Amino acid sequence: TSSSHNFTKDMSLLGGELETITSEDFGFKPLGQTKLLPSYNESLPFSQLQNFAISNRNKLFVGCSGDTIAIGDLQALRDLIDRDSDDEEADDEADDEIPGKEPALQLKLEKKIPNVIFTGFTPDESKIVVITRDCSFLTCSVEKLDEWATDKHINLSGNIISVKFVPKIKDVLIIQCDTTLYKFQFNDSTALEVATDIASFDVLSSHLAVLFKNNTIKLFNAITKAIDSSFDIPAEMKEELGDEYIPVAVNAFSCVSFLVVFGQPTTSDTEDVAYDHKTYYVTFDRFLDRISYHESFDITPAFGTVLRNPSYYHIDLKSVTPQTKDVHILASSCSSELTIISDCKVIQPSQDSDRAVLPINQDTDNDTNPVGIALDISTTGDVVQPCSGVDRAKNLPLIYVLNNEGVLQIFALFHASGIKSGEFSMDATTQYWKDSMASIKNSSDPKILEGNPFPEDLGNLLKKTNRLSEPEN
Repeated sequence: TSSSHNFTKDMSLLGGELETITSEDFGFKPLGQTKLLPSYNESLPFSQLQNFAISNRNKLFVGCSGDTIAIGDLQALRDLIDRDSDDEEADDEADDEIPGKEPALQLKLEKKIPNVIFTGFTPDESKIVVITRDCSFLTCSVEKLDEWATDKHINLSGNIISVKFVPKIKDVLIIQCDTTLYKFQFNDSTALEVATDIASFDVLSSHLAVLFKNNTIKLFNAITKAIDSSFDIPAEMKEELGDEYIPVAVNAFSCVSFLVVFGQPTTSDTEDVAYDHKTYYVTFDRFLDRISYHESFDITPAFGTVLRNPSYYHIDLKSVTPQTKDVHILASSCSSELTIISDCKVIQPSQDSDRAVLPINQDTDNDTNPVGIALDISTTGDVVQPCSGVDRAKNLPLIYVLNNEGVLQIFALFHASGIKSGEFSMDATTQYWKDSMASIKNSSDPKILEGNPFPEDLGNLLKKTNRLSEPEN
């Protein structure tokens, strides 16, 4: 690569607690929910499940729960949930409906497949990919949903922990198998080793953020496997974590901001489930000579009591108002509540009713938790009364959350004053998605190597992308 940045412990700083602010503007409007798939009955594959995805290009969704895959029309799913929500309001005035009678969603495909840990679309959204914990690999074209290729097997020993596509490379999967990271290309069944002794990883446009067991984070080029950057945790933080807290997860918002989670170990045979996590927002400081770690107690609080391999999900929105930088929506397998982060702050809606909370399991009284989330920017329809003082709004970002009971919820993110002033917009997010789709390449394209996230003049890059701000101590 043209440059590499390596940061030692002396260049890492443990800063103050990440600020949490209460917002009168940001919040979630629940559109409703529907029972989409069978329940896992609180017995889930011990992998970092990614089991719901949306193709905005094709207006399709794919989800999995309880060993069942469902593929359907996205607009029909939204309309069903909207209609159910309207029916509930109508039932307050007229209670003559048939008990338990729910309109059924007409699926395009329903298929039984056990131990699924990944369901998604290729980055160019031309194919659906399903992967099981024992390394089976199934694909189909979005044009021919009844024709599945089921003969591929990923040649790995052990169980798959996590699978993710590299967003700007259409034929490469990154797979964590136990503590080893692999790059897998569609055209053959060979998985190339990228790194060993890892705890977690995440993907950027054409790069990987990898959290190692020794607490180090490294950024890799997804094609060359070259290390573009490496940094360790601060010495005082290492003392604070001790041997009790081990690396759990990394979530990459950009090449300069991450979520890093440490926690007490959770294994597949853990009986009394309780998560003890320490969560840090990590960023480069203004002059690029230090990495700052800021602890937060308000990001997807890990109060879950269902056994899961800790998994983190996030959705990025671009400049939804002129005053707002990127907005990150986070969810966790260990939490029943979504979190909003923007401008290096946790944003909590001022009203409890404006938070995005998953339902409680009526049989066990345990909180439910997500097995996948996705962003809908392609369906049409008004959101009725998204916030106080607004009768209806169009083009709000819709967050779909599939939980471990097979229930699918939709939340619309709103910014009250932005909607009222006409400044709240999804244009930047939609344009980013269009640009990303247009820039997707094959792994063999030499231009893919131009994606180094750390060019020589990194400072100008960060100023240009508006990511140079630092959390306040």
